[in-house]
Amino acid sequence: MSPSTPTDVATGFLAALVLALGPEIGTYALIIFGALIGVMHAVAKVDFSVRPGAYSPMLKAAFYMVTWVGTAVVLTTFVAALITRYTNFPADRWPGVVAFGITFLADKWPGWLSLTLESVVSRFIRTKGGSE
Repeated sequence: MSPSTPTDVATGFLAALVLALGPEIGTYALIIFGALIGVMHAVAKVDFSVRPGAYSPMLKAAFYMVTWVGTAVVLTTFVAALITRYTNFPADRWPGVVAFGITFLADKWPGWLSLTLESVVSRFIRTKGGSE
């Protein structure tokens, strides 16, 4: 078994904290904790190679994490409302899990979203037949 890394320890600690204190802490704290857990997995998969004159890999990773945690804070309520409305699953009661999903997928979900929107728009255009 490989030795644990600081990311593994932090992920376990945050997961235990969210599970233990979930009902007592505020919604935004749940969102931030869930987002941090998800982004720790995503940041491990990103290559922060250094080229001459560029920022250090640690600074790039920190900026990556702040960007996606901020994105999760802004989008979690909206995404949870959409999931609840269209799937009848009470995602609005689980904001930490939704934030985890947003940040776990990190830079992969914008591509999926653009493909989905493209297919919806093309389907709409086909049903209209291009006629006015």
